[in-house]
Amino acid sequence: MAIASITPAETSEHLIYTILPLVANRENSHLGKIPTVQSITLIEPAIVILIQVLISFLLLILYGFIRYSKGVRYKLWAIGWMVYSTTAVISLMIGGDDLGIADGISTSGMLLGSILLLDGANEHYRKGRSLLIYIVVAIIGFAIVPIGLVFNTPYSTVFTIIGVPSALACWYSAKQFRKDIVKKNIDFWTAYIGFILWGVSSLLFIPFELMNLINFQVLILSTGILAAGAGLFSHFTKITTENLSAQYQISQLLESILSHDVRNYVGSLSESINQAIASEPDRKMWLDLALEIVDNLTDFVMEMRYLTSTVTRVESEKIPMKLSGILEDVSTRVAREYGFKSERIAFELDENELIHSCAIVKELFWNIFDNAFKHGTENLTVRAFRNSKEDVIVEIQDRAGGIPIQIQEFLNNPDALSNLPAPGIGLGIILIRGLALLCNIPMNIQDVVEDEQVVGSLFLLHFKPQKGVAINE
Repeated sequence: MAIASITPAETSEHLIYTILPLVANRENSHLGKIPTVQSITLIEPAIVILIQVLISFLLLILYGFIRYSKGVRYKLWAIGWMVYSTTAVISLMIGGDDLGIADGISTSGMLLGSILLLDGANEHYRKGRSLLIYIVVAIIGFAIVPIGLVFNTPYSTVFTIIGVPSALACWYSAKQFRKDIVKKNIDFWTAYIGFILWGVSSLLFIPFELMNLINFQVLILSTGILAAGAGLFSHFTKITTENLSAQYQISQLLESILSHDVRNYVGSLSESINQAIASEPDRKMWLDLALEIVDNLTDFVMEMRYLTSTVTRVESEKIPMKLSGILEDVSTRVAREYGFKSERIAFELDENELIHSCAIVKELFWNIFDNAFKHGTENLTVRAFRNSKEDVIVEIQDRAGGIPIQIQEFLNNPDALSNLPAPGIGLGIILIRGLALLCNIPMNIQDVVEDEQVVGSLFLLHFKPQKGVAINE
C-alpha cells in the first residue's frame, strides 16, 4: 500500500495546527480531536521533533525562572508565566475541536496566571488566608467552560472573557517593567514587546474567528508569550551575572587592600620590636607602640572579614524598607563611633517614605557618613524628595572640603571597579562605589561651592519608591 506524499503546504498546515501552544485546532481535526502523537508520527516525524524542541524550550525557561528570579515582582511574574504557558500546552495536547471540558485547564491557567502577573506588577506578596484567592481564581477560570457549554457559548467568546484580565495584566506588567529598567537593552525590549503582543492578542479571539484567521491570532499570542518568557529569562540571568561580577570585583579589591595594609602593619610592628631591642631607655615606648599596632591590626582584619562577608554573602535582592529608619540607625551608629550627639546630622524627609532597595544599602549610607566625618565635616544634611519621575532622591551634603576630581570620577563611574582604582582611593570610597553597584543605585557626586570655594560634597542617590509595609519595621 503506497503512502501518500506530503506537500510543503500540507506540512505548514500541520505545523500551525500542532505546535502553537495556546488553543487546540478547532477547524480541521479528525473526529473532533487534535492529532495524537502516534498519528503525527505516521504523518510527519518533524512535527514530533518540533514539539520536543518547544517543550525543551519551556523547561529551560521554567528552570531559569526558578533559579534566577529575585524579588517579589520578578518571582510572581515568573510563576504567572509558568502557569499560563504550561496549562495552555496541556490544553493543546488533550483539547478537542469545539469548546470542551479540557479547555477548562487552559482558562483556569490563563486566569490564574493573569492574577499572578498583576500581583507581580503591584508587588503584592500574599500570605496566609489571602493565598486562597489563587484557588478561587483557578476554580472560577475552570467553571467558565462548563457554563459556556450549558449556554452553547462559542469558544472564542469564552477565551475573550478570560482575555480581558490577561490583557490588563500584560499591559500593566509592561508599564511597571519599563519603569524598573533604566538601561533599555535587547532583553528589556524582547520582554516588553512580548507583554504587549500577549496582552493585545488576548482580546482578538472573536474578530479573528469571524475573519477565519484564528490560527494567525494564536500565532501572535504564542509569540508574545514566548517573547515575554525569553526576555525575562535573559534579564534574570543577566542581573545574576552582573551581581556575581560586582561581588568578585569588590572581593578582589578588598583582598589587595588587605594584603597591602597587612604588610604595612607587619613592617611597622617589626620596626618597633627592633627599636625596642636596640634601645634600652625607650624600650617601654617601643613595646607600647608594638602593642598598639597589634591591636590596630586585629581590628583591621576583623573589619575586613566583616566587609568581605557583607559584600559577598548578603543577598542583593530588593525589598521594601523605611528610609527614615535606615538613616536613623546609621546616624546613631556614626554618632556613637565618633563620640558626638546625633543632632549634628540633620534630616529633611518624610518619615513614612518607603524605598525599594537591598538590605546592604545601610552599609552604603554608613560608608558615606563615615567618610564625611572621617575627613572633618562638622555636620551632615540629609534630604529626601520625589523628582518628576516619582523616584526618591536622597541628598547627603557634607562640609569636609570636597573630594578630589579623580575620586569623584571613580564614584560617578558605574564601571569603575572593572579597573584598578587610582592611587589615593581608600577602602571607604571603594565600598561606596561597590555597594551602590550591588544595590543597582544610580549615584552622582558633586562639589558644594560657596564664594567660589569648594567646601564639601553632595551625594545624590536614586531609589524606587515602594508601596506597602516596610520589611525593616
